[in-house]
Amino acid sequence: MKKLSDKSKRIVLMIIIPIIGIVLLSGAVFGISYGYLNRSTIRLDYDPDEEFQTFYGFGTSSAWNTRIIGRDYSDEIKQSVTSYLYGDDGLKLSIYRYNLGAGSTELENLSYPESNKTESFFIAQNYVDSNSFLDVANYDFSKDNDYLSMLELAIKTNNIKKLVIFSNSPHYLLTKNHLTHANNEHENNLPEENFEAFSEYVLICSTYIDSFIKSLGYNDIEIYISPVNEPQWKWGGDSASQEGCHYDADYLAKFYDVFYKTLNKYNAKNNTQFKMDIYESGNYKLGLASSKNKSYFKEFSKYKYFDTLDSISMHSYAADTDKSIRRAFASYYKKYNKSFVMSEYCVMQPDVDTSISMGIKSAKVIMQDLNILNATEWSWWLGVAMGGWEDGLVYVDKETKDINLYYRYYMYGQFMRYIENGDVRIKADIHDIYDFGGVDSVAFKKKDGTIVLIILNDNNKQKTIELKSRSYNTCHIVETHENNYWVESDKTFDGEFVVKPNSVTTIILK
Repeated sequence: MKKLSDKSKRIVLMIIIPIIGIVLLSGAVFGISYGYLNRSTIRLDYDPDEEFQTFYGFGTSSAWNTRIIGRDYSDEIKQSVTSYLYGDDGLKLSIYRYNLGAGSTELENLSYPESNKTESFFIAQNYVDSNSFLDVANYDFSKDNDYLSMLELAIKTNNIKKLVIFSNSPHYLLTKNHLTHANNEHENNLPEENFEAFSEYVLICSTYIDSFIKSLGYNDIEIYISPVNEPQWKWGGDSASQEGCHYDADYLAKFYDVFYKTLNKYNAKNNTQFKMDIYESGNYKLGLASSKNKSYFKEFSKYKYFDTLDSISMHSYAADTDKSIRRAFASYYKKYNKSFVMSEYCVMQPDVDTSISMGIKSAKVIMQDLNILNATEWSWWLGVAMGGWEDGLVYVDKETKDINLYYRYYMYGQFMRYIENGDVRIKADIHDIYDFGGVDSVAFKKKDGTIVLIILNDNNKQKTIELKSRSYNTCHIVETHENNYWVESDKTFDGEFVVKPNSVTTIILK
């Protein structure tokens, strides 16, 4: 048998040694992973004096199906939907996102589903040119009563602290093609000469909504106006299925400058206190070429209004439960020294997944946005849906009129019912540096010192969470797990908490 030469031996060793190294490393990683997944007791790295962001509220959008509920359904169903979302026995949401319509119900031959069309307060028959939008006499504020009736019910729960009035598209009579989407994909459909008229339209409508709320006896609800939604997406062409308007980065920055100046003049003239909200980006993923987030921020930063903003609103689409996407954006975003608002998210898939795994996945999104992005607000997309898509908190069956709540609703309640306006996030990290254990946590401190600790257990084994502290006497525990929703119990604090498999557990420490 022919012996290998020294050179051949070296080549063989150069090939074999890395392979052996990879095998050994893989084995070590597997061993660590297996150990984390199977250990029964997990330590919580806890420090109530290490503080992060102050939180201001959870919310959801009233868009689309809310109009149909307000128009076609019984008072009992309207009240039930409202109570589930905003009531004390429901999610106790404090942010109401009101969809200011672009008038697509008035347009024929649109391919939009009926639920995606909106009314508008503007009287189309009075239109002469864009200046018509500056005259309040050209508005009929009874036209959107279906939305307003649902807003009224939500306001009367006494839990709404903030109203965000947002538009998916300018009114169709202000766009280039007089439609609520562009003829072509990625086309700026709002002409520059109509920037001010669109701003006035939004402000006049917001003034009526503000006066409507005040007529109900509520004078302390903050009103933010967000005139643009997901500007980087295509919003045009034959495939358009909803209202939407694309804005290139420089074009949007210029529009916001006009809106900011118009808003300031309007507030001074009308003694209103509306605030500007931007940018409702379709996501915060930096590595996605179509998102162009860095381009938009670069353009915004050229204008004075950007310096006046305390926060920026963005959406969690395309991130889902990916921590690396969040960490990359958080690292980039910190240079702007602004709070982060997560203003829209849903799971982008068809049908309705009623499994507990969907509830766990949804809960992870909230937990990661709070922990990694320091979100100061968090809002889901649709408050009420009617099936066919994974986009609702409350589902109403179109045939039976039954109201259905699934795991997502209850998992979210583990956060939304207990984290309140003014609570401060504190350090409460699961001791799992490699992220292998399937367990995660977030905690907030209230002004009176009460701690709200939330533990998510994403595996099939029960875990014991160890918290070393002598500061607490009692704890109230709320759990959602397989076939159990918001189950409550009390115990004397002893430094350990048992969390069930595939569960979200809220622990209130006093």
